[in-house]
Amino acid sequence: MAPRADLAKIGREGFELIDEYFGRVPATRRPAVARPALPQAPCKAEQPPRKMREKLPVPVNCNQVARARGGVVITTWRAPK
Repeated sequence: MAPRADLAKIGREGFELIDEYFGRVPATRRPAVARPALPQAPCKAEQPPRKMREKLPVPVNCNQVARARGGVVITTWRAPK
């Protein structure tokens, strides 16, 4: 590792380069103070009206459809192969 004197010199030169590039901050600068926020009006939150669920139509089987439309239902009772 490099001797302490060399490390101090390298650090000093590095900070001088940074000050040269970015500019030096004056030491008499006052610290920034946060300003208090302005009071805000209360926010009124309303929920949208709930949607009513539509009733699902009653399921219809093939026999009811055939009867209503004047059709015929053909049913085969064969055993599956």
